[in-house]
Amino acid sequence: MILRKPFLYAFATTLGLMAATGVLAWTGPTVGAPGGNASAPLNVSSTGQTKAGGLRVNSGGAATGLEVISGTTLLGGNVGIGTTNPGAKLEIREGTLQLFGAFDGMNRIVFYPSGVGEKWELYPNLTGLGIFNRTDSTYRLWIANDGNVSLGATAPISSNDKLSVYGGNIQVQNPSSSYNVNAPGMVMGTYSSYGYLQAPSGGSVYIWNSATYGIVSFNNNLTSTFYGAITAPAFYYSSDARLKKNIEAIKSNKALQDILALRPVTYNWKDATQPTDTQLGFIAQEVEKIAPELVTTNTETGMKAVDYARVAPLLVGALQAQQERLDAQQKQIDALMAEVEALKTGK
Repeated sequence: MILRKPFLYAFATTLGLMAATGVLAWTGPTVGAPGGNASAPLNVSSTGQTKAGGLRVNSGGAATGLEVISGTTLLGGNVGIGTTNPGAKLEIREGTLQLFGAFDGMNRIVFYPSGVGEKWELYPNLTGLGIFNRTDSTYRLWIANDGNVSLGATAPISSNDKLSVYGGNIQVQNPSSSYNVNAPGMVMGTYSSYGYLQAPSGGSVYIWNSATYGIVSFNNNLTSTFYGAITAPAFYYSSDARLKKNIEAIKSNKALQDILALRPVTYNWKDATQPTDTQLGFIAQEVEKIAPELVTTNTETGMKAVDYARVAPLLVGALQAQQERLDAQQKQIDALMAEVEALKTGK
């Protein structure tokens, strides 16, 4: 009992001196623990600690913890930045995700499907931003720095066109408009060396002007309607004999009869978007009763129109009939004049 107290005093004094001189300060382990696992406690001081092996921080299973193994960081579960309750693998609340680098295409976001499928990446560089298909190494969409957009290009393309489409058509499907409800769509594309604009099946194509009802409509019955004047150096009509059959001459007397039955009129348009000066022409309903071949009816609107160019054959036939009458009258006049002359001379 007498020797125990001096020993305890000496031991306590030694511990105090070691603490005062920093001998008891925490230092990193100098050798690996048996089995590759370090026992508690971990270093929680301001002194750095180096661990040669992997580190796993786990709170209920490897799938929900943190692993750092050979320079690779594995995060199980969801990761939140600015939130303690992330609802996705990575969720950033009220902040910006920035990727810094040389901006030479190295900063990419790559999407890999879990199974067999296309591999995609969001690809920025000095000229713009593209969506790149890594499966066939083509750009499906490219947005240039000047705002121009290319679709289907095999490489980034910037041109004077705001929208460029390569290797395909542009199709507009079922726009929710009172002018085109339930339409199957419109297609623009190329066929051979020609460009084409395809109307919806059974429908028409309209070119609109926001200030008027329309400029032109191309109808499914192979007719077109122009809402306004047309100016051109010439208009030509297909007239090759090889395109025609059942050819018959117009009876000149019938042509003259029809021309004489037509009523030429002057009129003004009701539509304020049409020319306001006085017009010359015919009334389609009246012409249809005399020469129905000159009138066509729009199957969609029911409006009637007169083909004024087709009046020309009737005019020619009427002129020929008039000339035949004039020739016959001239013969009669010549005969009468001959008789008069004979009476004068007494012959």
